Amino acid sequence: MLDIRTSYFRNVLFIALLIMLSAVSPRPVQAQSTAAADLPPADIANDDGGPLVVVGEASSANFAFMPDLYPNPTVLLIDVTNMLAGEPEKYVADTGQMLGVFTESLFPGPGQFRINLPIVPTGASLDVDNDGESDTGVQIFALQVASNLVNDSYLQQIEQEGGLSSLLVDVATGALTQGTFLIYAPDGDQGFPSGFGADGLWFTEDDPAVALPAGYTLATLGLDGSVTFDRAAEATMNTMERSEEASPDFSDQGILESFNSLIDVLAERYAYTELRGLDWEEIRQANLPQVEAADADNDIAAYYILLYDLAISIADAHVSATADSNIEAIVAHAKRFGEQTAGNVGATVIAMSGAMTETEAADDKVVVFSVGDGTPAAEAGWMPGTEIVSVNGQSPAERLAEVPLLRGTGVAEVRRAAQANLFLSFPLSQTVTIGYRLPDASQVMTATMDTGSYDTGQHAAETANHTPITYEPVGGYAIVRWNDFIHYIVPKIAVLEEALAIEKNQSTAGVILDLRGNSGGWLELYEIMASYFFTADQPMATHVFDWYSYDATVGDLVKAYAVDYMASAPRPELAYTGPLVILIDQNCASACEYFTQHL
Repeated sequence: MLDIRTSYFRNVLFIALLIMLSAVSPRPVQAQSTAAADLPPADIANDDGGPLVVVGEASSANFAFMPDLYPNPTVLLIDVTNMLAGEPEKYVADTGQMLGVFTESLFPGPGQFRINLPIVPTGASLDVDNDGESDTGVQIFALQVASNLVNDSYLQQIEQEGGLSSLLVDVATGALTQGTFLIYAPDGDQGFPSGFGADGLWFTEDDPAVALPAGYTLATLGLDGSVTFDRAAEATMNTMERSEEASPDFSDQGILESFNSLIDVLAERYAYTELRGLDWEEIRQANLPQVEAADADNDIAAYYILLYDLAISIADAHVSATADSNIEAIVAHAKRFGEQTAGNVGATVIAMSGAMTETEAADDKVVVFSVGDGTPAAEAGWMPGTEIVSVNGQSPAERLAEVPLLRGTGVAEVRRAAQANLFLSFPLSQTVTIGYRLPDASQVMTATMDTGSYDTGQHAAETANHTPITYEPVGGYAIVRWNDFIHYIVPKIAVLEEALAIEKNQSTAGVILDLRGNSGGWLELYEIMASYFFTADQPMATHVFDWYSYDATVGDLVKAYAVDYMASAPRPELAYTGPLVILIDQNCASACEYFTQHL
């Protein structure tokens, strides 16, 4: 196989010799720099003259590593001199990115890739040999796999923050701990650390160094402070992740064992144990008899229903149980819910409350919202505004507390609204006794009713059949709607860009973002979409929330190191800073809330 770089250097050398031989007068030979003269040579393995190509695998054991979040994955070698120079907040220019291709799809994985190396890369250089002299330095690259959401080949701004890497850093300090670099030395006079020094940190002044040959060299930094150098023609770099980032997998365990393993992990890693006053051992013991029965019968459906109820009891919208791959379990849960709520008395209610503070409880007033014709509720004389005083002897608060929920929530108002929807839902053919007070009346009346499948008088408004994101001009305003921050990511950004481009050309009165019902999703997507409303002169700070990650060495959650990235519109000409209105409702959740807070 023709070595292109060798051929190139031979041609250059031949031309240089001709020039020297044809010179009229001899020129003095310039002395070679001795910058690396005092450094021992690096111990090189597989010295084929340096890598021509980088291959490897990209994978993750985290369940959040899914196609929806990597719709347009890019594999590349990215310049890390900013990070090593103590300026990680600076984004890497296109010239510091060497793009590759996937030879095996990232999903289901592991993804396999190939990056052909240029003769001379165009990244920045950094002097890291600690020899006391100012040298040209070396170019240093790390492997990265990330989503190219703006769809312009190179990673722009926030796109560079996430993904998979060939490096690991300390979660609390951001300090490099181990990983693999591809280094390029422009000549044989440059050095590179051969380990870390007494401080146990990489790329500090006490690091010993060795001299590197010109060209590419692969350097693997070990957790123990060792460095191995390799110059095989085909270099191998794989992505890495902290063991704590792998999602717990109990699929090889039985029902009882997996339940105990789950509780152990939640007790160790759930972030809001203290905030929500959770006692995991108490939760374990309370559920253990049902778990043991399900285990004895190998009843996966019963186990799923138990986990579903447990997840809702945590009162956290980000905690849920799903059984997407087990139809039997899904049907069993749906059947149970239907049996609990299929009947009604022909009316709906809303739960009203006064201001809820730490010292003032909600008043738990429940009033009728709608009544169906010819129903038990109508026969009892109910009308909108009728107050429900009791249900089978229970107060409204007691009744609300036992109403089944379809999903958990940590917001009292959202929970009350969801419970109110099912406040008058019961099993079919059940006799219920309800106390009520008609509008403008003081007397409490009671009625005994048989539940059935009655018209409740509430007719939902016609639901618009929106695509995942829509744009339309209305009354001089540009209105953009999207339903979440997780699905169809690339098209959503493309439609937002189109809307902003049209707004620029037509000078609309303003932009309205309709996020009602937006269920949230991915941090990176909401940040990128928010960045379109900021300019480079007045950028958006991305570090506005503190994040915590589990650290096995500490045995607890630690505040994660955060880089103070500043972001602006990936396409500067589309940055919008004009009049902006954001519409939200009680169903705007998670990343939708973060998005609105950011703006």
